[in-house]
Amino acid sequence: MRGPGEILLVSCYELGHQPVAIATALAELRRAGFDPAAMDVSVDRLDEEALGRARLVAVSVPMHTALRLGVRVADRAPESAHVS
Repeated sequence: MRGPGEILLVSCYELGHQPVAIATALAELRRAGFDPAAMDVSVDRLDEEALGRARLVAVSVPMHTALRLGVRVADRAPESAHVS
């Protein structure tokens, strides 16, 4: 899973703040030699192409509103992707 975008980090809602949780994970994964992609679906449309490439989808859901968005992302992830 070291290929570009094979790991997708998704932030759903951070009360208007920068998505620090996925930014931290993104930095650590890059430091470990991975090439993850990231998106914030509270401000941008879900990138279906990026979602389709992902083998691992990690969704950050710090509150109830974010959980509802996260479930939508998980529902649209390819069956072959691991969603956490």
